[in-house]
Amino acid sequence: MRRVGFCIALAVCCLVAPAAATEECSEKVTIGNFEIVYMGAIFDGFNTNFAYCVTGGTGGNEEEEDEEEGNGMMTGEEEEEEEEGGGGGFKDLSNWLIALDVACIDKDNLVACGPAPCFYQENDPNTGITGIKWDDTKVGEGETVCYNFTLEGDWTDHIHETTAAIKAGTEVAELTGICGPVCFGCSALLEVMDEATTQIHVRFIHNRPPTITTPILLKIVELERGGGMKTVAEWTEGPVTFDYGTIWEYLAPIPGIAKLPAGNYMLSVKSEGMSGWDEQRKKFRIK
Repeated sequence: MRRVGFCIALAVCCLVAPAAATEECSEKVTIGNFEIVYMGAIFDGFNTNFAYCVTGGTGGNEEEEDEEEGNGMMTGEEEEEEEEGGGGGFKDLSNWLIALDVACIDKDNLVACGPAPCFYQENDPNTGITGIKWDDTKVGEGETVCYNFTLEGDWTDHIHETTAAIKAGTEVAELTGICGPVCFGCSALLEVMDEATTQIHVRFIHNRPPTITTPILLKIVELERGGGMKTVAEWTEGPVTFDYGTIWEYLAPIPGIAKLPAGNYMLSVKSEGMSGWDEQRKKFRIK
C-alpha cells in the first residue's frame, strides 16, 4: 500500500510503572574528563523537557606530566598530534550525545533542544549512536554548561538508563547508565495511511513481560482556535492480550468518520484502568 499524508510516532507504556529514576539509572556519570549530570524531566501537559549539565574535570595525564619532566620541547610528530587534538593534557569537549530509544522515538518527537547547535542525529559518525547531539560545545576544564531537549508527550514514566557519548579532541568515549527516555512495555506507531479515507494504523509491539490483557482506548479531538478541544471520535479496541513479543495492529478508517476536514487535531491512546500507562497524546494536522 502506498503511504501518503504524514506519519506520527508515539511511545506507550502498556505494562507496569517503572521504578524511580535513581533505582533504574544513574543521575551522574563520568566519561573521560567530563561529568554528566541528569537534572530531571518535567512534563508541562503536552511535552517533556529533559535537562543535563556537563562539567569539565581535571586536565592532564601521564603524557602531560612526562612533558613537564622533560625539556619542554616537542618533536615534529608531537606538534602534529597537538594540532590535531591528540596530544596530552585536557581537551575541551567538542560535542556530546544522549542516545534515544529508536524503537519508539524519532526526529518527529523532538520539539526543541538547546543551547544551539543541537539536533536529532542519526548514526553519529563517531559513535554510531542515534539521539540528541550538541555540537561545537567547547566545555573547558572546570566549566559547567547545561543542556536540554524537549520530546512531545509525557515521558516522565519512561525514564531508564541510556547511553551518553563525548568527543574531546580526537578522543571518543561512551557509557551506558545515565537517565534518559526509553521505551517501556510497548512501542507504538500511529500514522494516517490515506487522508482521503482517514485510515489510521496503530501498531503495538509488546517487548517486556508479564502477560497482560487490556482494552485500548483511542480518541481524536479537534484543536479549536482559542484553546478549546472538541471530541470528533472516540472508541475502544480489545481487550487485547499482550505477551512477550506480541505485535497487535489496527489498520482501518476512524469509526464513523469518512474524512476529517482540514484542521489541527490530537490523537490520544491509553489503556483502561492500568497502572503505569498514562494517556499519551500526539498532535497532527490535516491540510
